[in-house]
Amino acid sequence: MAAAAQQAAMQAALGAHDRVRRSTDLPLFFGRADKDTISARLLVDRIETAAQIAGWNDDARKLQEMYMILRDRAVVWWRSLPDAGIDRAVWDDV
Repeated sequence: MAAAAQQAAMQAALGAHDRVRRSTDLPLFFGRADKDTISARLLVDRIETAAQIAGWNDDARKLQEMYMILRDRAVVWWRSLPDAGIDRAVWDDV
């Protein structure tokens, strides 16, 4: 009986993990209309929703997640933010 309960608990934990993983799976963002599957505004909305689901409670985590999906022109944009006086450590500024 204990083994069955453990197995059920493990199945529930794996199911919850898979749900969170799928809910927080973000598309790559290139900053190019010919390559992007999502607009910049919708991407920000998706990151904010993923943060709520996954419990990313601070700016640093949201910004890390955002940075990891940037490619091509979007990386150039990211690197130019300090030149425009934007603090890359503050989610609302970015």
